Amino acid sequence: MPRYADPLIDDVVGLLRDTARVGRFELFRFGRRAKVQAEKSAVVLEDKWNTVMREKVDPVLLGKRNEMVRQLRKPGDPPPELTWEEQQTNRNLGLTCVLTGAAIATAPIGGPVAFLACAPLAGYMLKDVGKAAWRSVTEEHKLGMPVLTTVNHTILWFSGFYGIGCAVFALTGVGRKISLVVDVRTRGELVNVFGQLPDLVTVLRDGVETQVPLNELQAGELLVIQAGQTIPVDGTIAEGVASVDQCRLTGESQPSEKQFGDPVFAATVVLAGTIVVRVERSGQQTVAAQIGEMLMNTASHQLPAAAKARHLADKSVGPTLAGAALAFVTAGPAGAAAITSTMVGLNLMISGPIALRSFLSAAARQSILLKDGGAFDRLATVDTVVFDKTGTLTLDQPTVTGVHSASEVEPAEILALAAALEQYQNHPIARAIVKSAREHGLPITGIAESTCQIGYGLRAKIDERVIRVGSQRFMNLEGVFLPPRLLEFQEEIHATGDSVVMVAADDRVIGAIQLTPTLRPEAKAVIEKLLRRKLKVYIISGDQEGPTRALAQKLGIEDYFANTLPAGKADHVRQLQEQGRSVCFVGDGLNDSVAMKTADLSISLHGAATAAIDTARIVLMDANLNRIPTLFQLSEELKENLNTSEVLAVVPTVGIWSGVFFLHLGTLGAAAIFEASLWMGIANAVRPLFKYKAKELPPTVEGS
Repeated sequence: MPRYADPLIDDVVGLLRDTARVGRFELFRFGRRAKVQAEKSAVVLEDKWNTVMREKVDPVLLGKRNEMVRQLRKPGDPPPELTWEEQQTNRNLGLTCVLTGAAIATAPIGGPVAFLACAPLAGYMLKDVGKAAWRSVTEEHKLGMPVLTTVNHTILWFSGFYGIGCAVFALTGVGRKISLVVDVRTRGELVNVFGQLPDLVTVLRDGVETQVPLNELQAGELLVIQAGQTIPVDGTIAEGVASVDQCRLTGESQPSEKQFGDPVFAATVVLAGTIVVRVERSGQQTVAAQIGEMLMNTASHQLPAAAKARHLADKSVGPTLAGAALAFVTAGPAGAAAITSTMVGLNLMISGPIALRSFLSAAARQSILLKDGGAFDRLATVDTVVFDKTGTLTLDQPTVTGVHSASEVEPAEILALAAALEQYQNHPIARAIVKSAREHGLPITGIAESTCQIGYGLRAKIDERVIRVGSQRFMNLEGVFLPPRLLEFQEEIHATGDSVVMVAADDRVIGAIQLTPTLRPEAKAVIEKLLRRKLKVYIISGDQEGPTRALAQKLGIEDYFANTLPAGKADHVRQLQEQGRSVCFVGDGLNDSVAMKTADLSISLHGAATAAIDTARIVLMDANLNRIPTLFQLSEELKENLNTSEVLAVVPTVGIWSGVFFLHLGTLGAAAIFEASLWMGIANAVRPLFKYKAKELPPTVEGS
């Protein structure tokens, strides 16, 4: 039955009702589509903004450290994902630009228009601070820094001080960005540099070589590794002989010669030969992966000055709010805004990260990479420096210090014969022999029918004579006679920490070449500088007592640890710590990694084992020990710089309070003084960038 008397009216009303219903539905759909589209656009815009910040702003903030960090990353690796804190900071900096533009555009109009253009966006940017302030009051039952920040911004935005509010947003955002870049992003980019492992590997199944995905390997399978390939698993050689570069894992520059039954490890590289490896561990079970995981879990350290600033700021909140309330009564909103703007500690919270960044950049200009700012603080407490001997105080390439004849052949001829065979080899001992021969003006002749037995020695023909150069083991395998007097000489040489390479002509050893580890040219001067700083210096070495004592005396060091096995290095560090000492360990190699993690602070050389580089808090990128005294100097100067910043933060605050209560200082005057103190703090924080220019130090002679 129709609702109205006239059916036509009823039909018209029904049509209008249906049209309205459809309209509401379409409007709802349009609203949802608009909301979804707006969210997508916001995500795209934010991604573009983050890209701009990452590519344009972050490298500027990192300075030369950005280049050093990139050196430690694997080629082709994508940049690390932004943390939530970084995304939020980037977003707030972008919104600050928008807010500042709105404040400038509406400044001539003022009034409600300016308020409506600025206050809602400012409120959105402060929502997290407001939540933190609420938690501080309701849950923590204290007046923390978020409370004062909320009160300050509320007064600023509701009182029309939009320019000052924008400046506070900008300065706080920049300080936060710098802090994140130097302490979070840089650490995240210090990637696991154990080398890229292949996606496919070659396995030997029923005598047939087959390629399979690396992640499908099972324990017990046979893996074929050719020269130039990275070993992707831990295992044992089941067949073949190879020269393996283990530098990434052990820090030893000289290749290790491997044969049947010898263990091999993931992330090492086969330089020569072909081997079949029986798989024992793969994936995350390998030694390299376990070390990488351990290093990635290393705790991050923050600069204590930042914690001190936060503590100082929190303690000042109560008195500041009380002072603001009194100023509101005596001087109105302008006085209250002036008092709340003097957030004691805020200057340090901004200038502190900038100072840290400046000193990190100053260190980078000296070829020093610090992984976090906490290393500077640890340097200030160090009273003992422990040097590993091999690869740290000494260079990889030894020096020929003697040629001993066991026949009628002259020493010069013995050295020339050895150099002839070694001239095409690239390991440190070969380079040392060839270099010595050239320095003595000896002729290096060509060779014929050359044969290299990996792990043993070299054999070649010179003037119809078969010349052999290598170890005692090689000579025994070749059936060459070794004079007993030469064997006694070899034992005496080994007792001093030197090594011996034997030279044979036809079927008899004619002499031996003595090689001595090469002391770094800057080592003695560096030790002297550390001793003048009243630091205790130790040497840790696996050598015998005699050579270790001789090296210590040569360097002017009174204390040393000799005959130390790899596992014992960390024990010696712990012993020193139990005596109340704060220890800095300087070393390289996997054998040093445990000692480095045990020490209060650790320093590694670039080019040493990646395990040491990742474990160490500080890396000397040019492997020059001269950088170590500079490190201690930078640490002292950072402490002085932060103390100066503290004075620049506190003194103007006292002046502003006095001006508000006794001289009727207004918001603009207070803001001017506060801004001046802030920028003086920033100027003080960037002083190291002007003092420490990139400068050259005497280069090390490694490999020369």
